[in-house]
Amino acid sequence: MHHHFTSNICIKSVQDKKRTTDITLSI
Repeated sequence: MHHHFTSNICIKSVQDKKRTTDITLSI
């Protein structure tokens, strides 16, 4: 798990929660 990456995604997750899930699965 990438802490830095997660932190960045977390911010966007608030606006795009569904999109974040797709990205997480991609990784």
